[in-house]
Amino acid sequence: MMMEPAISVRGVSKIFGGFQALRDVDLDIRQGELHIFLGPSGCGKTTLMRMISGFELPSNGRILHCGTPITGPGPDRGLIFQEGVNFPWRTVRRNVEFGLEMKGMPKAQRAEVAQKFIDLVGLTEFASHYPSQISGGMKQKMALATALANDPEALLMDEPFGALDAQTRSVMQRELLRIWSETNKTIIFVTHSIREALLLGNRISLFKTRPGEIAKIYDLDEELGKPNIERDSTDRKLVDMEGEIYRVMRDGEY
Repeated sequence: MMMEPAISVRGVSKIFGGFQALRDVDLDIRQGELHIFLGPSGCGKTTLMRMISGFELPSNGRILHCGTPITGPGPDRGLIFQEGVNFPWRTVRRNVEFGLEMKGMPKAQRAEVAQKFIDLVGLTEFASHYPSQISGGMKQKMALATALANDPEALLMDEPFGALDAQTRSVMQRELLRIWSETNKTIIFVTHSIREALLLGNRISLFKTRPGEIAKIYDLDEELGKPNIERDSTDRKLVDMEGEIYRVMRDGEY
């Protein structure tokens, strides 16, 4: 028996004024997969992400989460932006606790939950630091711990590593794969980077512009012959596919 998709996108279009950002998008995101939205600026990938989060609604079509129509934001979908949102006057621990506090979770219980995810993302030694006292990569780890502490069924990540330097970005990619493999969360990840997409994804939805559409879906686990947690940027198949996708995007031959 086939498992119901985590996210179902059915005939979705989005129009802003006279501009069509997305047209007739159909997509199923599988339960527990790390799915990549890849494409150039203006292709609609972030718009689709925001509709899945519930912060935007489709002009046409519908989006379902586990069979239920999405009509607005909800705790079942955690959203992480490129610039991780934080409260500078709260410590790392108190930032991670914030959502739990808003839910009315007792103090001792939320401290225990927060510590679990602070440990998971590797910030144990920095739990009492303030955001101004930690690096950009650590801030993204804090944002990830904050989202995970609220136990969403799906995690939506919009260019979360785009502002990081190359070395920190590589570390965060490995950390994300480790955390994903330990939590079994469904993750949708938006990126402009072909290599990042190939290193992280189980599948890639490749977007094209004018109007935004999903041009092709790559099943990376099958085409690269190994799961994401075992891939390396020097793998020959990965390098070849990077060149192939680059040429497709450059020449517009979708």
